[in-house]
Formats: sequence, structure tokens, C-alpha cells
Amino acid sequence: MKNTSEKSVERNKGVTLIELIITLLLVATLSLFSISSFNRYIAEAKRIMYVNEFLASLNLARSTAVTRMKSVVMCKAIDGVCHTQSTGYETGWTIFIDEDNDEGLDTNEIQIKIHAGLNGFTLEGEGAIKDRIVYKSYGSLSVNQKTKLTLKDRKCEVSRSEIIIALGGRARSKRIKCEE
Repeated sequence: MKNTSEKSVERNKGVTLIELIITLLLVATLSLFSISSFNRYIAEAKRIMYVNEFLASLNLARSTAVTRMKSVVMCKAIDGVCHTQSTGYETGWTIFIDEDNDEGLDTNEIQIKIHAGLNGFTLEGEGAIKDRIVYKSYGSLSVNQKTKLTLKDRKCEVSRSEIIIALGGRARSKRIKCEE
């Protein structure tokens, strides 16, 4: 005859249906929260990456203007061709040395960089830099005002960035929560 302690050991070898359902519900709930947090993390990482790419392009344009002692233009572009149709730089941009100072890309002018579009983000400039940013040969902007661009994802889930270009041509970025 078996004693009572041996019977209880034999009964606890499996999992009941209720225990299994509760466990699956907990796993599903935790997965739901972690997936949405992960998506926000990815959007934030992309925003930071795009800001850094744009700042690097601005620094390249400015340093090229100073070293070559010529005006350099960074304009909104699709496949390397400057345009003014879209709302912002999210379609891409190109940087070129403006040999004839007309702020337009001609066939004889050297393209320094062509950047593809920004996936799922908008990047819009204000005022004089809406379509192009022009650096003079000494590294300052061709306009006499501090300028600003705004980068945000289409839903603005976490934050947006402002890229501020000072009169002297130096650019910096500033993170702003979407609610502000």
C-alpha cells in the first residue's frame, strides 16, 4: 500500500488546463507591451540616425565650401536631381559645388554627395532654407538669419528633432517631445 506522500507526488507530475491558460495569457500580455515599446525604440533610433546623417551632410557642405573657397549648395533632391516640389528633405538631398553661384545644379558642377530619402519621416525647413541650404566660401549661410529644420516621424510617437543652423553656419540638433 502506498502512503499519502507518494500519491501527492504522482498527482503533481502535470499541468492543469487552467494553469496553462493563465500562463499563456501572461505571456501574451507581456509580449504586447514589449512589442509596442520595441517599436518606439526603433522609431527613436531611426530619428537619431537621420539627424546624425543630416548633420554630417551639413558639416560636409560647410567644410567643402571653406576648403574649396566656393559656394556649396545642399538642396532637396530625388535621385540626385534638385527640386522644389515636395514639402521637405525627406525625399533626399544632394550636395554640390556651385561654380557659377546660381544655386542650381548644372551639368558641369561637381556633386559631392547624394543622399536617399528618409523612410517614414519628414524633414522640413523654414523660410530661406525650405528648398536649399547655401554655404558661402567662408562657411557661413547665404541668409542673414538663424534657420531651423524639423525632423519627425509621421506619427510623432516619441519625439522630434530640431536642427538649428546658426548664422556662422554651424549646425546643432535639439530633441523635443512630441507633446510640446
